[in-house]
Amino acid sequence: MRWSEKAQNLSRRGFLLAGGCALAIPLLESLPLRNAWASDPPRRLVFFWTPDGFERGTPLGWNPINPSTLTFARGSVLEPLQPFHTDLNLVEHLRLHGQGQDINVHYGIRQLLTGALYSQSTGAPPGGQPSLDQFVASHLRGQTRFPSLELGVASTRQTGADYGQLSYQAGGVAVARETDPLGLYKRLFLSRAANPGVAQNLYRQQKSILDAAGDDLTAIMSQVSAADRARLQAHADAYRDLERALDPANGQCAAPPKPADPGLDYAKVGQLQIQLLAMALQCDLTRVATLQWSYPVSNMIASFVGLSEDTHTLGHQIPPDWQAKVMKVQRWYASRFADLLGALGSATEGGSTVLGNSVVVWGSELDNNPQLHMVGAMPFLLAGQAGGYFRTGRIVDGKQRYVNDLLIGLSRAMGVEPPGSKFGDPSLCTGEIVALKA
Repeated sequence: MRWSEKAQNLSRRGFLLAGGCALAIPLLESLPLRNAWASDPPRRLVFFWTPDGFERGTPLGWNPINPSTLTFARGSVLEPLQPFHTDLNLVEHLRLHGQGQDINVHYGIRQLLTGALYSQSTGAPPGGQPSLDQFVASHLRGQTRFPSLELGVASTRQTGADYGQLSYQAGGVAVARETDPLGLYKRLFLSRAANPGVAQNLYRQQKSILDAAGDDLTAIMSQVSAADRARLQAHADAYRDLERALDPANGQCAAPPKPADPGLDYAKVGQLQIQLLAMALQCDLTRVATLQWSYPVSNMIASFVGLSEDTHTLGHQIPPDWQAKVMKVQRWYASRFADLLGALGSATEGGSTVLGNSVVVWGSELDNNPQLHMVGAMPFLLAGQAGGYFRTGRIVDGKQRYVNDLLIGLSRAMGVEPPGSKFGDPSLCTGEIVALKA
């Protein structure tokens, strides 16, 4: 059965459920823009998260061999990023709220982009503020097909405690991640790959379903509490965003070919998610995104680098050669970060590149001594100048400030002023890290 025939039989419930699917595609060349940016191209914000902290207890760990030039040693974890060293800032010695023997620091992922106070029971208080990606996306709503993209690579824990994720809407509502690259491809490009007449007909059918769902929400809103109305309004906004995303007239790129199914191969899924994310940013389908690899306390075997242990076990120094194995895993993630930077850096626009007009942040939920499971000296790598907002090629000492101060600067780099010049819990804010600015 062809897609156009299947669409005619799509129920409201089936369509809305399908709206949460993800997709995947093979590595592709940069797509040609239908309308190149002549001047003042948009800025983008991307968060790249990997589990279980960073190893800095050795010169070959997360350490430059020449701090003044951000030069990385041969064989080191960050060597794959050497081609981009002038586009990087290494921010050291930031911290999250909450630390000590009675604190479960793996909840740190919930605080990383929310800047929330730590809660022993939940990691961050329910009903709290949104994560920075969702806050910025809410201010850019309507400018792109997708206010934000939330992507994952095997990022859903199947057993054990759920320590949370990166993205939260206001009210502490977790934002679902797209973990299937083929689903993501459909979401981004299917309407562009279809015959124009079929695409418009499909869009009209889907829009009518969304209109009916929106009417249902409007009717319910008058019957619930103010708090519930706020949650329902978030759903209503999501429906309108989905309607805009489905419109085949939106966007600046032609559709790429459909990728092959990567199955459950961690490396292949990750590469496709990176390629699709880079295309979505270059095509201005979105300007805000997160990419979450695995999950906190990752019990996923690191077979993608030929190991038989999981990264959380390695962080507890259990194998005799644990440090070399930890660095092998982290170097692999550094190569994937380099893949993303390379894709963005190869796309030119407005006299610069997509990377030059972006800021891509690599972080984790633990700090630079992961075997001790602490959050008091957290490093972050920032790539890109965000259209000239940041001066790069340096190490910047966070001086034990909370991560909130970094979030303030990232929000301003996107042209969005945080309320009261603070982000997250106000008690954790002292102000933007001005040493990062150009």
